[in-house]
This record gives sequence, structure tokens and C-alpha cells, in this order.
Amino acid sequence: MLTAIHKLWVERLKMTFIKKRNSSKIAEIIFLLLIVLLFIAIISSIVRTNAGGVPKADNGVLDLSDWSFETQGTVMLNGKWAFYWDKLVAPEDGTAPDLYAAVPDVWNNYEVNGKKLPAYGYATYILRAEGVKDQQLAIRIPPCSTAYELYIDGKLLARNGTVTRTAEGFVPEYEPESITFSPEGNSFTLTMVVSNYVYARGGAWYTAVLGTPSQIEKLDSRIVQEDWFLIGSFITISLFCFCIFFLAKRDPPILMFAVLALVTALRTTVYGAYILSALVPFRLVVVADYLTVIWMPALIALFLLSLSNKEKLKKLAPVIVMAAGLLSIFIAAAPINIFTRITIPLEIYAVSLALYGLFHILKSKSRSKAAIFMGAAAFITCGIYDMLYQRCILMGVSELSPVGFFIMLCTWGIVLARDYTDLSEYARASAEKAHAAEIAFLQAQIKPHFLYNTLNVISTLCRLDGEYAEKLTLDFSKYLQYSFEFKNLSKFISFSAELEFIETYVKIEKARFVNEFDVVYDLCDTSELMVPPLSLQPLIENAIRHGVRKKEAFGTVVLSVREEKDDYVIEVSDNGVGIEPDILERLNCGIRDENSGVGMINVKQRIESLRGTRFVIDSELGHGTRIVITIPRNIRQMNDEGQTMPEPVSFHGKKEGRK
Repeated sequence: MLTAIHKLWVERLKMTFIKKRNSSKIAEIIFLLLIVLLFIAIISSIVRTNAGGVPKADNGVLDLSDWSFETQGTVMLNGKWAFYWDKLVAPEDGTAPDLYAAVPDVWNNYEVNGKKLPAYGYATYILRAEGVKDQQLAIRIPPCSTAYELYIDGKLLARNGTVTRTAEGFVPEYEPESITFSPEGNSFTLTMVVSNYVYARGGAWYTAVLGTPSQIEKLDSRIVQEDWFLIGSFITISLFCFCIFFLAKRDPPILMFAVLALVTALRTTVYGAYILSALVPFRLVVVADYLTVIWMPALIALFLLSLSNKEKLKKLAPVIVMAAGLLSIFIAAAPINIFTRITIPLEIYAVSLALYGLFHILKSKSRSKAAIFMGAAAFITCGIYDMLYQRCILMGVSELSPVGFFIMLCTWGIVLARDYTDLSEYARASAEKAHAAEIAFLQAQIKPHFLYNTLNVISTLCRLDGEYAEKLTLDFSKYLQYSFEFKNLSKFISFSAELEFIETYVKIEKARFVNEFDVVYDLCDTSELMVPPLSLQPLIENAIRHGVRKKEAFGTVVLSVREEKDDYVIEVSDNGVGIEPDILERLNCGIRDENSGVGMINVKQRIESLRGTRFVIDSELGHGTRIVITIPRNIRQMNDEGQTMPEPVSFHGKKEGRK
């Protein structure tokens, strides 16, 4: 019997797995395609930003006569600016520049009089824009290294920090600024004075953006909104992963991802809208910048190794963590001008670690390899873009590594969703298996002596009353058929099916114990009532065997059903001997032992495991027992079984709603 139940359970489970696996695969493919399209859009944006066709400064002049801001958009003020080293120059002075310097770039790469410029010092950048068509304009100025003053036609309109000719009195600052101005005529001259006395590199290392006031306002708003959205997303997923790790599943990838999300959130505050700069001193901003460069690739490598090669993770995790820890101590302790000199070694370290983790994902046999690789590749690609952006090779308005991590977050969401689906299917399978075991357990409660005694009664009746013996034999056959009916693997059956089983059982017991007890049915309309299979018959059996049959006088068992609002209330009561208080307490607490009635506790736990149900046992010694069960009308929907399930064959064709 149990083998047959197991086979049926396996077949049903296979069909469920196949259907859900196919639908989940389609959803994964669609989601991955959307991520690919997003990544292509990012790459296209980078290409457009750095492609030709946009006006570019040449020999200190930017010609905008053929450019329309309204139809063609904003312009980056990159190209060759007039550069004056160690001088504070006004445009009207007419002084020849030391050179025409590339912007964006650091002045450490410039040469004046055959000598490379040092990191510390000050300089003046001048750019003349022509052909602006007498309109109101705006500029978004990113931070420089590491303080500046911006003049337009000789008027000071923006500043960051305190610009000085020496280190004395110098104050660095990282804050983006946006200004609006109206040029006098069709041209204007932009003068930027930059000084640096703290960083290992100095100069105008990011590109300002010129456009209409509404365009610059939208650009500022978009950057701020994107940053806060990404920060909120990363902190939320980090807290979620920490909760999963500490409260449920202590899985290393979940911990790695939680920490990586926090580090990426910190990185997002450093650039873009420069949120962190408004909250903490300049040194802490720079330290946070470099610490995230150290820990992001380390955590990516550890995360990818934890998913692909746990043996390698055990060996390399201490080495990677120790290396990142030592670098972090160095960054925290060293002056800014010292640790900012190791940018290139840090970039080599970061790319090597990230690509090493990516290599192991490619080698792994994980069925989630494609999704993980795609997300990690997007993150690493955006990280490489950021390195080129920071080295003034590629242009942009912000870093892309947070966006890359968001793509990685989405792809890993596929992995988590798949794991959750598998876990749900496993839980469902376990629940169905447990349900089958419960039914088998209840079937096993049919005591051998009950079978023997019933057959003996039938044998005796064959000599005394052949017709009655025939009816009893049919009832006994139906009783056994229901008891071992495999369709009872359904979670719910109609009350009428359970009632037929009860009535069949009662007929057999009445034939065995003549004139000792009676069972009364007081039922409302139960056409919509669904109950778990083999849930009421054990209670009737318990009331007969342990209640009324143990008293000397004639006993009565009452099965009643009444409606109360959205519920059915089922009551099984008897006027038998009752239950001793200590046993009753154990029954209500669900404590299993040899005195508390295994069958009743099993039914109680099955009923109480369903949403919206109640199961109460009340008894008074010497006066009887009363069991009250509350079952909602929509119990199948409340317990996720809205589909139609097969029911046992009807034996007598009886109608419900009897009284």
C-alpha cells in the first residue's frame, strides 16, 4: 500500500515540476534578454558620449555656431584649453598660454618648458565659447583636484574649497556645482583657477557640461534620483541578505553579496551626486573612495568563488581578506598624497581579482552560470569603464559601477528566485509526502482485532441472518475500500464522502455491539463543506471505543454541523466516561504519549495546520467529551488548493442536508 502511495506521489510531483520548470525557464530567458538590452543601452550611451560629431575645444576656443542646445542637447566642455601654470591670469591680459592642455586630464601629464608638472601647485584654465546665439545657459561643474574658482566673463560664479598659491590656507572640497548665466552677446569666456596641495594628482580631471538651464536642472535631478534609488536598493537587498544569512540559511554567497551591496552603496555616495561629500570631511571621502576600490573586487572574487569553487574559496578567502585588510589599514593611516599614488597598482589588483572570479564562474558546472556570469561581467565592465573615466581616457558625468552592480543584483535575483522556487517545490513535495504518510498512519490505525472481530460477527450472522450478513459484508467491503482508497491523497474531500465512511463504520460497530450505543446526525446544508480525508471518522471511533462503550448504560454519540457566518462548526460529542484532566491537558497541548491518544492528536494537528481552522477538546470526567472544529467555507482557497481534486467513489448516493 505504502509503495503504491509513494509511486502516485512521485508521478504527481514530476508533472508539477515539469510544468513549473518550463514556465520559470521562459521567465528567466525574458528577464535575461531585458538585462542584455539594458547593458547594450549603457554601452551605447558610453559610445555616444565619447564619439565625434560634438563640438570640441581647440586651442582654447569652442565653436558652437552650428550647435542647437534645444534639438541636439548638451555639450561637454572637453578639448584643448589655454593653460597657465603657476599663474593667476585674466582673459583680458592677453598673456600667451604655457600650452593648450587637454581637459579632462591631470596636470601631472603636462610638460612646461620640457619639465613634467608636479602634483602640488595652481594653474589657470581659459576657454572661449563662440556662437552661443545670445541665450541663457547653464553649466554643471564637477569637482576638480582639489579646489577651484570659476569665472565667466570675469565674474566669480562658482567655487569649491579655497584656492591658494601655497599650501597655507588651502582647503580641498569635492562638490558638484550648477550655475546659470546669460552671456553678453554671442560669446563668453570661462576661466577656471585650480589649486591642489593634498592629492597625488591635480587639475581639471572631469568634464563640465554646458546646456540650457532646464537641461542642466534635469541632469542634476536625474543623477541625484539615480543615486538615491541605487543606494536604497543596495541597502535594502543587503539587509534582506543579512536577515536570510543570520536567521535562516548561513550560506557564504548570501553573506558575500550582503557585504558587497553595502560597499557598493558606499561607493555610490562618493561620486555622481557626491552625497558623502556633504556629510563628512574631505579626507574621509577620499579614504572611502579607495577603500571601496579595494573591497569591491575582493568581495566580487569571494562571491563568485563561493558560487563556483568552494575548495578554492577555503584556500584563497583568508589570503584575499588579509590582502584587502592590510591595504585598508595603509589607506586609513597614510596621508592622502601618499596612498593616492598607488592608483595603478590598485587598479591592476582590482581587475585581476574580478577576472579571476569570473574565470571560475565560467569553469563551474552551476546551472545558474549564465545568469551569474552575465551580471558579474556587466559589473566588471562598468568597473573598467570607471577606471578609464577616472584616468580621463573616457568621458562621462558619473561612475557606472553602481549601475553595473544593479544589473548584477537583477541577474542574481534570477538565481535567488530559482533557488526559492526549488525550495518551494521541495517544501510542497515534503508536505505531500508527509500528507501521504499521515493517511498511511491513519490507515494503519485499523486494528487487526477489529478486522478479526468483524469477520467473526459476519460469520455468525451467516448462520442466523443471511440477508443481514450480506449487507454487513458489503458495508465492511466499502469501509475497507475507503480506508485504502489512494485518491485520499487529496488534501480535501467533500463532507458527504467522509460522512459515508463514518456511517459505514458505525453500521459495523453496531453489528458488533448490539444495543450498546447510538450515533445521531444533526446536519445543516453541507454541500459546500470540505474536510481533510480521514479527519472525522477517527473522532467518531474514539467517541465510541473510549467514550460510550466504557460506560455501563446506553451511550449516544452526536455528530452535528451548523453554519456560523463564513464558517462551518463541526461538533462530535458523547455522553461517555469523559477524559481525565491531565490527559485532556496533554491532548489540547498536542503532546503525544501512550495515554493521550495518538489518533486524536494526529487529527488535531492536521486540522490546526490549516489556515482559518480551530480544534477544541472539552471534557468532564463522568459526563462525556465534546470536540468542536471550525472550518471556513473557503478552506481550499485559503490553503492554496483551489484546483478540483478527485474524490472517493460515492457508495450510497445519499444527499446532503439531512437532519
